[in-house]
Amino acid sequence: FWAAWCGPCKALGPIFEETAGEYGDKAQFAKINVDEEPALSQQFGVMSIPTIVYFKDGKPASQSVGLVDKSEIKSHLDQLM
Repeated sequence: FWAAWCGPCKALGPIFEETAGEYGDKAQFAKINVDEEPALSQQFGVMSIPTIVYFKDGKPASQSVGLVDKSEIKSHLDQLM
């Protein structure tokens, strides 16, 4: 979850994209703009951005809040695979 006006979101963008490229078909990645999709933000309890919600079997399993590095994202993903 992100917004165009969010500095940490802008910094996380390239990290998120690079990680998505490394995982290819093993995981799906999506970016949800909180200004365009406020209902989804509320549905998943997003209170701060950037927030990454990790899913397993179609259900939220964990999340990262704030600017995180690639190793944290990969750690969450690897634990869920």
